[in-house]
Amino acid sequence: MKTPPFLSSLSQFLLAELNTFYLKFVLWMPPEHYLVLLRLVFFVNVGGVAMREIYDFMDDPKFHRKLGQQAWLVAAITVTEFLIVVKYDPNTIMLPIPFFITQCWFLGILLIFTWTLWRFFFR
Repeated sequence: MKTPPFLSSLSQFLLAELNTFYLKFVLWMPPEHYLVLLRLVFFVNVGGVAMREIYDFMDDPKFHRKLGQQAWLVAAITVTEFLIVVKYDPNTIMLPIPFFITQCWFLGILLIFTWTLWRFFFR
């Protein structure tokens, strides 16, 4: 079964956001370090173009048959950053999610699902 393109782009975006915090934690960088700011400025500039290329690809796949260079560059950087996190501290990503956070996520998903059913199917 083929993954819908919006799910892969969404997961890539969320992984890039999560990498910001994991890299600061694993590499012991304070938030005010210049490399943290430099990375964020770089991703704002490159990520905007990549998001446009992904949008164009998903909007009209007949015209845009492949992703652009910026989208592939951002994907490669994001995966490389994640591999750095895995290499230097694999225990960080293997920690179990605390039970109260799991409960909050489950409650939120249940509320959204219930609201969707009520709004679009039962009303």
